[in-house]
Amino acid sequence: MNGMDGEALWGDPVALERDTLLDVDYGISANAFLQKDGGIIVLWNSAIETTERIKMQHLDDTGVLITPYVVDTSHIMWDVSMHSDGSVVPIFTNWYTAYPPAGDAYIANILYAFRIDPQGSLIWNPGIITVSDTMTYKFDISISEYTNGEWIATWSDGRSTPSLEEKCAGIFAQNIRQDGTLGPLFIPGPGKGQPKEITVYPNPFNSKATITFVPSSAGEVILTLYNSSGLRVRSVLLGRYSEGTHSVILNREGLAPGIYLLNIANGRWQATEKLMVY
Repeated sequence: MNGMDGEALWGDPVALERDTLLDVDYGISANAFLQKDGGIIVLWNSAIETTERIKMQHLDDTGVLITPYVVDTSHIMWDVSMHSDGSVVPIFTNWYTAYPPAGDAYIANILYAFRIDPQGSLIWNPGIITVSDTMTYKFDISISEYTNGEWIATWSDGRSTPSLEEKCAGIFAQNIRQDGTLGPLFIPGPGKGQPKEITVYPNPFNSKATITFVPSSAGEVILTLYNSSGLRVRSVLLGRYSEGTHSVILNREGLAPGIYLLNIANGRWQATEKLMVY
């Protein structure tokens, strides 16, 4: 660890965890916060086999480890913010399989937060609060700095806005007060959620997904999939499509579980979207 002037404060690196950092394309790997006493708090996503955890470690100003805190399993931390008193507020999700009355089952997540002091004690009552319990797929999740007595959590949400026929990702916001209570939820109303040039629904998916795309010009459309290593794993000529909204079905067959980058292009227009197969 280096001081503010660049001098080395610890003689040797300090190992917090070995070989179990969670390798994900969503959420954050680790984040560190300097404390007033010169120590630091580090939070990170961890995984042993398929069990996901959020871990926190407090180190004093000499690099000595203080008792770590481990959150329940099956949580992914997306962002974290610090209060002026040294406590931190991570915002995180866990995963559920939703079974709609009609159509395929899909992955949904619920949004949580907690506030924890440097000694590892939860401050709010209850210790973990539910920020959003709507059974939808949430992504691009973040939490603001502590300002004017509150934090603001924001995220993109796969719930349909303004109607079920228009698969849009609206931007939602929720203020979290210092005591862990919630204020009004901002929900984009009709006209505020704008259709994206390309959407995948459901996302993540297991068997098949509907890809809706809106080319700005006519042409021969090619669908290409790249895996997380950047290798092209599928390329399909979809045919000629006019300007406007169109939909095709993407089958999971031959795709291993993981994160993929989807590209759709026609020579004069292209759009990309991240998708996940489970």
